[in-house]
Amino acid sequence: IAMSRKNPHLKAVVFDLPEVTVATEQFIKYYGAERVITHAGDFFKDPLGSGYDILFSSSNPSGKMPALIPKIHAALNPGGLYINKQNIDEPETDPFLDLEWNLWAFEGMPKQGRRYRFQGSVSLDEYNRRLSESGFVIREIIPVETRAVMVVAEKTEG
Repeated sequence: IAMSRKNPHLKAVVFDLPEVTVATEQFIKYYGAERVITHAGDFFKDPLGSGYDILFSSSNPSGKMPALIPKIHAALNPGGLYINKQNIDEPETDPFLDLEWNLWAFEGMPKQGRRYRFQGSVSLDEYNRRLSESGFVIREIIPVETRAVMVVAEKTEG
C-alpha cells in the first residue's frame, strides 16, 4: 500500500496467507489503495502468478530457501527485480534470543535451532550465491536494520 502511494503508476498484488489477505483488504479500503489487490495463497504450495516487474519479500521464511528460487524466477519478467529483506546470519550475542526462538512454532514450518532459520533454509550468503546461479544478478545489498539487509537481485534470463 505504501509503495503504491509513493508510485502513482504502480499496480500491486499482496500475496499472503488467506487470513492475512483478509486484514490486508481492510487496510486497502482504509487507505483508498485502488491499485492494490490481494491474492490469497501459500508461498510454499501455490503459484505466485507471473508477469511481475518487482517481487518484494520481507522477512518471509521462504527468503532463504533455495528450493523456491525457481518459483520466484518464473514469476518475474526479464529484467524484473526480486527484493528480499532478510536477517543476516551473524551469531546471536544474546543466547536467550535463540532460546526464545525455540519456544514457539509455525504450523507446518519446522525451524532450525538458530534464530530466523527454518528447515530447508541456508545462510544469506549461500542463498545469494544460489540466486546468482539461477539467472539473477545481485545488484545491491542494502543494510536496513542492525541485523537485516535488503538484497536487490535482477532477473537476467527469460
